[in-house]
Amino acid sequence: MDFCFFADVAEKPLPPGAAGAALEELLRRDLLPSYAIGPWCEDLQRAAKDQPIPDRLVLAAEDALLLAPWRPDAEHWAGFLIAEHSAGGQQRAFYSEDGDRVDLLVPEALIGRVAVAARAGAVLPVAAGKLGQPSAVETPP
Repeated sequence: MDFCFFADVAEKPLPPGAAGAALEELLRRDLLPSYAIGPWCEDLQRAAKDQPIPDRLVLAAEDALLLAPWRPDAEHWAGFLIAEHSAGGQQRAFYSEDGDRVDLLVPEALIGRVAVAARAGAVLPVAAGKLGQPSAVETPP
């Protein structure tokens, strides 16, 4: 299986502490899909040290996860993306741990040609629907 981990310095990715805490909690609850376990997990687990569990753990689709998701504006969700190749360039129904749904586009450029990719500071556009009624802009966890 091919893996790829992106963290563009120019993009100022989110500190992975919140995503690491979310990953740790998903592991503790035995809710992390097998495709999401990869070489990035070790770094995320290290970053999770002394971090509180974020209010929103994850938005999860069948082949993609957005860890510690937050809204930079009304048209996007951001977080630490882990996605299978099949999600690239596709609209996916993502669900919160409470069962709320939001449809997001997973940009193909975030995935590339690898089987599974992880990207810190990923921003996904909303395709349709909303997750609850959060404020238009949120601060990162």
